[in-house]
Amino acid sequence: VVLYEYRPTRKAENAAAFLESFSGWLHADGYSGYHRLPKNIRVVGCWAYLRRKFDEAVDALPKDQRAGCAAPEGLDMLFGIEQELAGLPPEERCEQRLARSKPVMDALLTWAETKSAAVPKSALGKALYYLREQWPYLIRFLGDGQLEIFNNRAERSVKPFVMAEEQLFANTEGGAQSSAIVYSMIETAKENPLSPYQYLTWLLRDAPKLAAEEKNLAEKLLPENAPQSSWDIPVKI
Repeated sequence: VVLYEYRPTRKAENAAAFLESFSGWLHADGYSGYHRLPKNIRVVGCWAYLRRKFDEAVDALPKDQRAGCAAPEGLDMLFGIEQELAGLPPEERCEQRLARSKPVMDALLTWAETKSAAVPKSALGKALYYLREQWPYLIRFLGDGQLEIFNNRAERSVKPFVMAEEQLFANTEGGAQSSAIVYSMIETAKENPLSPYQYLTWLLRDAPKLAAEEKNLAEKLLPENAPQSSWDIPVKI
């Protein structure tokens, strides 16, 4: 299920309210508000975000200094290992990560500690700061083979919504929330995969009737309960 929720600000209490009944892993970027959530919600860091920062840092360096930045090479190695482990069962994936990925990560952190002279506000300084500050969250994917090294899947789900908002605009809070509901249905259909058109048609036709007689309406409208006609046109992602 892909679920969007509109909030007028990005304050930490919004995340706390949205995740009030949630317990488990939360894959996210380095936003500090997530780190103030209850202990039953464990934040997992995103290595793709870190990789992006180091790529920017290398691009900002003079060409004669780029060879001294070992981070991109180490990160490429880490992501290469993940590609090799993609089809393994969670338990084996976890074992392989501890044996192969953890040494690479430890070497990356050791290298970062040797770069204390980097200017804090430079691109390299910011990348190094992010690495050190987010380290407790970045290493958490090692502990569970079901976790991913990045949250790119969520980022891809957000992108269509953000691009549409830039083009159409939401002039009111109500309009923004309505857009969030519609995009939640469309992206959920794609993830299953269902035909978004057929799925939306079913929801808009049957939801009013079900609302009058079903207490657990949301569950009845989940993709697994969609009629066969909604599955007739699979969506290629």
